[in-house]
Amino acid sequence: MTRRASESDTGLAQRAGDQRYDRPTDLGARPMSGPSSTAGGRATEAGMSFQASVAAWFAAYLVADMPVGEKFGMAGDTRLVELQCETADPMDDVVARLANGVKIYVQCKTQAGLDKTPDSPLGRTINQLVCLYLDRAQAGETAPIVAVLAVQESAGRSLDSLEEAFRMFDAGGTWPTVMAQLSKGRRDALSLFERHVRAAWATREATAPSNDDLVAMARLFRITRFSEPAEGAEWRLPPDATAVSSWVGGALPAESVGNPPVLPGLRLS
Repeated sequence: MTRRASESDTGLAQRAGDQRYDRPTDLGARPMSGPSSTAGGRATEAGMSFQASVAAWFAAYLVADMPVGEKFGMAGDTRLVELQCETADPMDDVVARLANGVKIYVQCKTQAGLDKTPDSPLGRTINQLVCLYLDRAQAGETAPIVAVLAVQESAGRSLDSLEEAFRMFDAGGTWPTVMAQLSKGRRDALSLFERHVRAAWATREATAPSNDDLVAMARLFRITRFSEPAEGAEWRLPPDATAVSSWVGGALPAESVGNPPVLPGLRLS
């Protein structure tokens, strides 16, 4: 089986998907100075760092041939076979292909919440989800995919209500039926998702999305939390860490095998 990554280690660290969709409309405007500019710079830097860490997580699991399926709602032994970053897809921070043929499209946002505005992190990501869904439908693509909004572990817990509402569709059910079964918090979260979907859809299509479209997007969309490197169980290696140790050129200390972090030697920032 061939496994490859299309970006170099340095390239993974220097990409930032938010930039592609968050460019200022006035490209000739002079840079701002003062506290607002400083805060914006810190936010951009944080976004780049988080995207790099998510890409590094995928790269480490690819090279170590470690299963990732459970994190994305699939069989626990599902492994990565290909990894790309910054593709031409609507959701393109990380695009990973699994051994079972499923593709994972990842968009990274350091912080997100149940925001109503279209230009919020959640609103922009759902816009990208709609574009991905429609592009695939128009191209006749039917292979299964997973679309992921990757957020930091510290992101607002209100997102959990939306993720829990999405997962109610995994067992089947129509949009009205599942809506009627949800608690108020989850129902409000799913209604917000629907509002964002309809707003984004209207910019592309003359007709509104059907309930089947809403269900399909809810099923393929996941909100997944990633802890900071060197924190959390997901950054830890199994006892046999030869592949990753070799990949980082011996920079991985011996004590990193087992419980310690998976990537202390990558120096991604």
